[in-house]
Amino acid sequence: GSPDLLAAKKVAESIGSEHHEIIFTPEEGIAALDDIIFHLESCDISSVRASVGMYLVSKYISKETDSVVVFTGEGADEVAQGYLYFHKSPSPEAADEESHRLCLS
Repeated sequence: GSPDLLAAKKVAESIGSEHHEIIFTPEEGIAALDDIIFHLESCDISSVRASVGMYLVSKYISKETDSVVVFTGEGADEVAQGYLYFHKSPSPEAADEESHRLCLS
């Protein structure tokens, strides 16, 4: 399993939030592709790939919980320059410009 699962569980325990682990199979991800492409209105490989997990989690939340607000952490890498290539930026200003570009796209 992903170390993210353990970290998420620890954070949920620490802050006292309700925690759900949604584990899905490759087959479930593949079965969702048509819906994902429809909702994204794009066949862009990177966008579709990155959306599979969020789509399946959103579907679970919609059907299995009463939650109306969900914090996901999406966008944190763009805002906080968490992608590895930011470390190779020619300057802090260039990294900041890239961060702004990603956030606006």
